[in-house]
Amino acid sequence: MLRNYEFTVIFRSDLGDESLTATLSDYEGIITNDGGGTILKKDEWGTKRFAYPIKKHFRGYYVCYVINTTPKVIKDIEQHIRYDNKVLRYILIAIKGGVPVSSSDVVENSKPDSSEEGSASVSVNTSDQSPDTDTSEQREQST
Repeated sequence: MLRNYEFTVIFRSDLGDESLTATLSDYEGIITNDGGGTILKKDEWGTKRFAYPIKKHFRGYYVCYVINTTPKVIKDIEQHIRYDNKVLRYILIAIKGGVPVSSSDVVENSKPDSSEEGSASVSVNTSDQSPDTDTSEQREQST
């Protein structure tokens, strides 16, 4: 049974372009060739600075995939990552329901864009304030 997953991986930033490309093609091969899955979306976020060191590294190269594959392939990916010293961190999340992906995103490199369909966003509701917090309107009314 095919399921949708989001797979984000952080590689060491000191890898060369050739090594990084070879490593990415290895993981893509595991997803597509071995398990018959598909890569719905691939985002290369590039090199980012960490808030704290991870395995004595201060920067990492981020890549995010949205994939449709079997749980067996997920086990293969996790087993491959355990022995890969190029990977600093990873996360695999099962996505319930459909994944909103446009046809132009399938197996293409794309840079993150805030107007992109299906991108994750976090909204913060600031209207719910604690009773101890005075808003500027409450301060004006009290004077």
